[in-house]
Amino acid sequence: MRIAFYSPTWPVERAHNGIATYVGIMKRALERQGCECIIVTARYLGDDLEAERGVYVARPRQRKGLQKLWGKLAAVKEGEARYDLGPFSRGIGDALRRAEIDKPIDIFECEESFGRPFYFYDYVETPTVIRMHGPHFVVHQGEKTPYDLKRIETEGATISNAAAVTCPSSGVLEEVRGFYSRQLPLARAIPNPVEIPGESECWSLAECDRNTLLFVGRFDPVKGADILLDAFSRLVEKHPRLKLVMAGTDNGITNEAGDHIKFEEFFAARYSSELRKRVDFLGAVPSADLAAMRRNAFACVISSRFECFPYAVTEALALGCPVVTTPTFGPAEILQNGVELVVCKSADGVQLASELSRLIKNPDKAASIGAAGRRQMIEKFSADEIATQTLTFYNEVIAAKNENGAGQ
Repeated sequence: MRIAFYSPTWPVERAHNGIATYVGIMKRALERQGCECIIVTARYLGDDLEAERGVYVARPRQRKGLQKLWGKLAAVKEGEARYDLGPFSRGIGDALRRAEIDKPIDIFECEESFGRPFYFYDYVETPTVIRMHGPHFVVHQGEKTPYDLKRIETEGATISNAAAVTCPSSGVLEEVRGFYSRQLPLARAIPNPVEIPGESECWSLAECDRNTLLFVGRFDPVKGADILLDAFSRLVEKHPRLKLVMAGTDNGITNEAGDHIKFEEFFAARYSSELRKRVDFLGAVPSADLAAMRRNAFACVISSRFECFPYAVTEALALGCPVVTTPTFGPAEILQNGVELVVCKSADGVQLASELSRLIKNPDKAASIGAAGRRQMIEKFSADEIATQTLTFYNEVIAAKNENGAGQ
């Protein structure tokens, strides 16, 4: 089978993006099963595109004549609410068609973000499977602007008109069905795949730093970075030697006055300089460095207000590292709280601090949770197992297309 994936950035080694991580793992696993995988990307971050086989960069179509004039008039009329990804989205379709010049593609899998595929459905015959990583209506925090509402509408049209839909979370899939009032008959919940490290690469209680907690994620409201800092400020009162390492892009958080501020300003407005010495804010970190950081930490903390099967959880568990998380869609739906991971209420710094303190006081229990979580990763979420499930579903999509003669 010849499969094309859309990835927002490529190569995955230089991306700081969970979708790119997913695509990279799927590509390797499917190729082990004899498939040919093509990458269509918006941003190529490598050094030599010509030398990298099977990678096609989407270029926005240039507007001409009346199209260009209409775009300018609409921008003036709608201001910041301007929402037109048509030229770029059709560029994705153009890249897909370039990839098909020598040989047809059987399936194109693309994320739902911004509703991009909606703009190329009409002229791309390859059946498009929408992989829902987190539709905007469930991800967005705070008041919805006209821009947000338009994005939600377009994502709904994209999902509703796709050849098929997959999602790593059955919970998110049901939310989508209810919100958009769509049955989505050809839809399947398939977990995100995880690459399983060898035993020699795993976390161990004897070798970790019991005074270090690790947070991997953007500094922003969705990832709950403010909740994490609240919890940590409480924790150090009971555990004064504790340190927090934060690895992720500084996207900033909107404060009470409505100002969008970055990490240092946010921290200084709320916490002491003494506490700041106990927080190592690294910014974006290469994905290749994360495994060593997880092995060094006593526990990994996920404080997100929303996640759809986060790799911050599953990659840590695959190493056997204890994880304390909010009830994110995906792992918390499947794994046992208190046995294979620890689940806290969302946006509750008090409970997050309490659960972390309980693990710090009982390190053997933490190690047991990490080991049980790793066993579940091996049994249920290994890359080869998920690739097999995905291929089975793809064959159903192709059969449905052949039966009714429609791509989307």
